[in-house]
Amino acid sequence: MKRIFLILVIALLTLTTNAQKGLPIKYEKNILEFPGGTDSFEVFWQKLDSLIYTGKGQIHIMHIGGSHVQADFWTGKMRQLFQHSIMGADAPRGLVFPYKIARTNSPYNYTSSYTGKWKTCKISLVRKPCPNAGIMGYSATTYDSSASFKIYFRYGETYPFTAVRIFYLDDSLSFIPIPDVPDSLITDTLKGEGYIEYHFNEPLEIIRIKLARTDSAQKRFTLMGLQLMSDDAGIVVHNVGVNGASVKSYLKADHFISNIKVVKPDVIIFSIGINDALEDDFSYETYVSRYDSLITAIKKVVPDVQIIFTTNNDSYYRWRYPNKRAFVVQKAMRHLAEKYHAGYWDMFEIMGGLGSSWDWWLASHMQKDKIHFTKKGYFLIGELLFWAIMDAYGTHLRKVERVD
Repeated sequence: MKRIFLILVIALLTLTTNAQKGLPIKYEKNILEFPGGTDSFEVFWQKLDSLIYTGKGQIHIMHIGGSHVQADFWTGKMRQLFQHSIMGADAPRGLVFPYKIARTNSPYNYTSSYTGKWKTCKISLVRKPCPNAGIMGYSATTYDSSASFKIYFRYGETYPFTAVRIFYLDDSLSFIPIPDVPDSLITDTLKGEGYIEYHFNEPLEIIRIKLARTDSAQKRFTLMGLQLMSDDAGIVVHNVGVNGASVKSYLKADHFISNIKVVKPDVIIFSIGINDALEDDFSYETYVSRYDSLITAIKKVVPDVQIIFTTNNDSYYRWRYPNKRAFVVQKAMRHLAEKYHAGYWDMFEIMGGLGSSWDWWLASHMQKDKIHFTKKGYFLIGELLFWAIMDAYGTHLRKVERVD
């Protein structure tokens, strides 16, 4: 119980310390609701119990969204709080992608470099198909067997790993991706559907991948993403975000579902909606239907996954008009949470409701477009969601104590 108490105290102190004057946050609304009941979430709470009590095992949380998630400020703050709040836990970074190849922004805590010529695409491009996109919503293809890429951490953050899983288009035409490390470091190589996995005999903090042509028929390589792994206990928080992505975008990703089957997340946090609410054909029925299709496909391969829906933040349309479609997303998310016995976090209401992003902008927590947050705004949102989850976990603990 002491370790659990420490988690809750740290979360509360963090949130209190970062509370900002001038923001219309409704702290009393910062709860994780369960419109369909809490019974299904007991599976996740029990996994968290086991991790905290025994200090063993891993829990995988996957945060899926658009640009709010790609930059990793929101997700990254939750990752820091989850990992630092459980004593002795030092989980790996999880899913990554060499975004420099795609000429787009990288998460703040790692970056990449590359050699050779690459063609890339992302699932959010409306008029351009993105064949072979997978778990990260991007794909990168090269016809140059001498091409390579490197991923490394920055700004003092490190997540040592002892294995790397590479998701790629695995067929007879593909070059083979290989870690650019001494052979003596590689202890095992595993092949699976759509991925290859390498294990090392010592922790690494940088990974460079090169390509090998092992057959004359091999002509190209298409990357979908990487997973940095280790056996260290803790909570792995994956950020899966694509700038401009909507629910429809993820439905177009050819290998998204098969890759999720391999990662096997325990919890998925869905934060897809801010771009949907800007589309011309947006409607309650279409939005819910697309989410139904996505969730059904995921549940088919990871049936026990638990889900948390987060509503849109308050935003402005064309910088000047509050986007009232946030109410439609709010209603849809609550319906979906009830239908799938999922968690529901009402970011729109918590941050202050319609028009509140203007106050967040005045307080330097939101950018001028009043759609995207600033770095400290994302950090605060991450803290709020983390605390809402831990508060719900505290309810589970009190229930267990009463039974005992």
